[in-house]
Amino acid sequence: MNDCNELLEEQGQIVQVEGDYAWIEVARKPGCSSCATRSECGTAVLAKAMSSKPVLIKAVNMIAANVGDEVVVGIEQKALMAGSFSVYAAPLLLMLFAALLGDFLGQKFYVEYHDVISMVFALLGLLLGFFWLKNYSKKASHNQSYQPSLIRLVSS
Repeated sequence: MNDCNELLEEQGQIVQVEGDYAWIEVARKPGCSSCATRSECGTAVLAKAMSSKPVLIKAVNMIAANVGDEVVVGIEQKALMAGSFSVYAAPLLLMLFAALLGDFLGQKFYVEYHDVISMVFALLGLLLGFFWLKNYSKKASHNQSYQPSLIRLVSS
């Protein structure tokens, strides 16, 4: 059974240290790298073409690692899922809810072009979702459970 609090880990190399944080360069690995049908899949070809640049991750340096060290970075699966939901689903759900509300109000008050009202409400809902996301991300950036952290040095 999968534990929702398990850590998702990735290996990388420290390129910069700033106080209690370290910047780690991690090579991109598409999810299809372990798939049996990757040689016949268009998504795998696209992922391979797009995955040439490494990613920089800022992580809490709990192990006092130095520049050049190979390390393992981890983040709780629960935090990653909550963050992903916030970024992708919350603005879209607010947009959908606002569009339905606009359509309902337009029909209730017999507005001839209730479709236009629905579209305006949808745009306002999306903007509200982005505003909410901006505030949520500011709060989450100060929450340690949403921060990736260095777990251990990679043994040579």
